[in-house]
Amino acid sequence: MEKPNKITKTSLLSHLEEIQLKIINSRIEYETSYTHLQQKDTAENSHLIDNLSSDYKKNINALGLERHKTLMLLKSMAIEQEKKKMLTFKELFKSEHVPKIDFFIQALEKNGFINNKNEWIKNNLSEPARIYFYLKEKGIIKTIYKDTPALKCFYKQFGITVYESNNKPKEECLCTTRENVTSQFAKDFSSNEYLYNRYFSHLFTQK
Repeated sequence: MEKPNKITKTSLLSHLEEIQLKIINSRIEYETSYTHLQQKDTAENSHLIDNLSSDYKKNINALGLERHKTLMLLKSMAIEQEKKKMLTFKELFKSEHVPKIDFFIQALEKNGFINNKNEWIKNNLSEPARIYFYLKEKGIIKTIYKDTPALKCFYKQFGITVYESNNKPKEECLCTTRENVTSQFAKDFSSNEYLYNRYFSHLFTQK
């Protein structure tokens, strides 16, 4: 049994070119046949022209639908590729909030979360996750990324390694498990929301 061909960006682009060529050829064939039939104004030719036009519209509609599906696949593939690439801390934030990142970092240092080297100094390693989910809830951080890679990136910014529970780093480091940062406990920032509003909210709303 033959394996189905893997869909790639190259194959989709090639298919798109084929569709476009079929649309062009179909148009040329239709116009040629239409012009030929119009040369004799008979009832039979009129009927043939109606059939020709009907078939042409069906063909063009089918090709247009296939073209749309191919474009949607290309768009979906581009989105997935964007999600899978290595994230940076800056990319976590919505574009309008990127200029405020430095102020956010300064607020973290000022309020005793990190030192002047961007290293996390609080004992509670669930708190970066709470801050992350707070920022996400407030529309400051993007929602297109899955939480696990986004949280790993967020934690990495402050010198913390997030690892799978069965794959603890051998070298000594400030680290915590994925389960710890994605748990319901870590997602619940309600008890800290008042402080987060006071520390961070105004940073992203001020002009």
